[in-house]
Amino acid sequence: MKVSVVIPAYNAEKFVNQAVETVLAQETNFPFEVIVVDDGSTDNTAEVVRQKFGDRVRVISQDNRGVSGARNTGIEAAKGELIAMLDSDDYWLPGKLQAQVDFFDSHPDSNIGLMDTFTEIVNNQGKIIEVLDRVKHGESFKELLGHNIMNQPSSMMFPKKVFEAVGGFDRELEGVEDYEFSLRVARKYEIHTIEAVYCGWVHHSENVTLNFERQHAQSLKLRKKLYERYPEVDEKEYKRLLAKSLMYFIPWYFRGGRYGDVIVMAVKMVRYDPSKITSKAMLFAMLACLGPVGRKLHRKVARDKR
Repeated sequence: MKVSVVIPAYNAEKFVNQAVETVLAQETNFPFEVIVVDDGSTDNTAEVVRQKFGDRVRVISQDNRGVSGARNTGIEAAKGELIAMLDSDDYWLPGKLQAQVDFFDSHPDSNIGLMDTFTEIVNNQGKIIEVLDRVKHGESFKELLGHNIMNQPSSMMFPKKVFEAVGGFDRELEGVEDYEFSLRVARKYEIHTIEAVYCGWVHHSENVTLNFERQHAQSLKLRKKLYERYPEVDEKEYKRLLAKSLMYFIPWYFRGGRYGDVIVMAVKMVRYDPSKITSKAMLFAMLACLGPVGRKLHRKVARDKR
């Protein structure tokens, strides 16, 4: 088996079949398998997959262990040489699997540990609102440690032997577990990007990543782990990483109407890293001082539909 596609699914009966369809529609010159890990769902996730796809998809059911635990289960059960990940509410575009396998096969002597592709972000009306086009080619650990240059987890492919060498996804983390995994891979291997859009990331109300308060807490937990684990992260770098996390989440808190929190976060950001005084996040902090009026102004000027 060349590739195993692992799809973790929790209460995903509304959209998991659409994700699976985009996998089965892939045209390849190699065999691949599809594994859906039903992570303790309380809806009919496993049943809808089995009913629609039968033996074309392997369904594994387990008690709830979180997305990291579900991915680990699927990868450990995988028969493929390469692992491709897909979240149950995302999708692939035609040619995704073939393009990545071709890249691996054309670099047989390279130390490639992980590969991703460009990713389009789509809102719940199906409109593309952004494209993630972060490029990596080769040794990327230092750059990745400074900021997350990965695209979407659903665009990732890596050899199963790499997963076994660096260890699985960290079950203590949620929403940033893919970034932490990528760092461990980048410590030992090259990371590359297929510079084309082959993956779609759907923003909707049930998307874990959009719970910005929980995501922010997880981001801070990750930064602390990096401080404790890597000698490259001294106290000064740790504060800079905290400032970057605040800078990233300030717009989310602003869009969520948490104007007081935005102002407090902006003060902390500049205290940790004074250079962030010129960041775009400070604009959100100034608009936050106007409360709902600032939000209306931003929506009008920036045409922000999120």
